[in-house]
Amino acid sequence: MRKAKQMAQDLGMELTYNANCIWWYSPVTDWKDKMFVKSELRKSKTFNFFAKESPASVICPDIFSFPQIGFDGRLRGCACNADTFYKTNVFKEGLMKALNHPDFVYTRKMLTGQAPEKEGIPCATCYKYQAMKKEGVWVSPKV
Repeated sequence: MRKAKQMAQDLGMELTYNANCIWWYSPVTDWKDKMFVKSELRKSKTFNFFAKESPASVICPDIFSFPQIGFDGRLRGCACNADTFYKTNVFKEGLMKALNHPDFVYTRKMLTGQAPEKEGIPCATCYKYQAMKKEGVWVSPKV
């Protein structure tokens, strides 16, 4: 990271970092490097992405514009959702039918604060959704 930052400065470019979707994982083991990473991430828009100025900024809006589909056609929703799927398959039912599955439609309502949390919806157990709900900051989709 230090070298990349210096290279960017030498080229007159700005380099910013985004927080890892899996917040507890970091390949950085050296304490000094960890402190550098933390200081750089604090400058990032994604470090505190539930701040009022940057509502749910990073991953959650992707469900509206870039929904994730598993290799087998199962609809995942977002990039952070690695182990739960919606009860629909894009390959078998088609993209539009899958995106209009009642649970997926309900998820979009949850993320915009228009519907309460519902058991069985993948986002309901996500720490990002829980933080959004706690802060009362919802996704504003740009579609």
